[in-house]
Amino acid sequence: MIIVIILVLIAVVQLGLSLGILLQSNRTNERSQQIFAGLSLSILLWTITNSVLTFVDSQFTLENLWFFNITNRIAFMLGAISLQLIYIFNLFYPKHKVIRRVHKLIIFFGVLLVIVSSTELIAGNFSLVKDKLVYHAGSLSVLFVLYTFAILFLVLIENGRQLKDTNNQLLRRQTVTLLSGLVLSIFHATLFIIILPAIYGKNNILYIIGYCAPYYYTSFTVYGMVRQKLFDIRHFIVRAVGYLFSATTVGLGYVLVVYIVGGFIFDISNITYLQRLFFAIIAMIIATTYAPIIRFFNRVTNKFFYKDAYETQGVLDKVSGVIVGTVDPHKVQKGALLALSE
Repeated sequence: MIIVIILVLIAVVQLGLSLGILLQSNRTNERSQQIFAGLSLSILLWTITNSVLTFVDSQFTLENLWFFNITNRIAFMLGAISLQLIYIFNLFYPKHKVIRRVHKLIIFFGVLLVIVSSTELIAGNFSLVKDKLVYHAGSLSVLFVLYTFAILFLVLIENGRQLKDTNNQLLRRQTVTLLSGLVLSIFHATLFIIILPAIYGKNNILYIIGYCAPYYYTSFTVYGMVRQKLFDIRHFIVRAVGYLFSATTVGLGYVLVVYIVGGFIFDISNITYLQRLFFAIIAMIIATTYAPIIRFFNRVTNKFFYKDAYETQGVLDKVSGVIVGTVDPHKVQKGALLALSE
């Protein structure tokens, strides 16, 4: 139970981290922050889906085999997306690298892997054989393993070469911080997912702890970004905590109204806990995406009906967001000009 609580707390912090960086990147237009926000979110979802799969041998699995097969495919797809974003992020941070043909080729192969990972060719499937649950590995699953090793090897080599060639002390510190997080993540995953289960046997707690390995990488990278002063950490924390409390309030409010208050009015005993969880997640997604969708359609309709007009408050919000989002005067000037030009 303690492990589950710790995992939930880590997930909440990671969700706040992803939302905070995403909101900040929208204000500063920093490509590296936008990529890292997506990476943090994909790692969070990957951890959750793989943690769910650790209970695949329970009685619940036999009754909901379809659910675990879908979750397994989603987990493989999220893993491929995370690897892809790690490599792309490596091209923009700590130093923006020149995008060469070989980089584009690796990214293209990664996109194909993301698509194929959602099928049985890589993800495989669970089935019942003589009343026993058996996992059948995908016929192309070896490609996923090779791609994982290739991406991690390339990131380590490229950053190691950068550390050797640069004399910029700030860049060196950021590279060391990023490499430290990546090495710790690899060591943590290897220890808890491969070595310890091989010694002590299959243990769900060991696997759950092992699936938290990528958080070394994300935590160390955020620390390096803060040291580089890519954004004002106080503004970042305030926005992240604000959205975190908003999402929590929406989720708890939905559960309270629908399943507690609604239980006194309607008969909801035929709704399974899995369905309730699914409905609660959908409600949170709708609540958090409602405002961005409204802003998008307002922008579209304004351009269609008022082609030569613009909202002064919107421009002022963008400019103020750039000013509070970074302390770099060159980025403030560039961001303000970009906001005015839009």
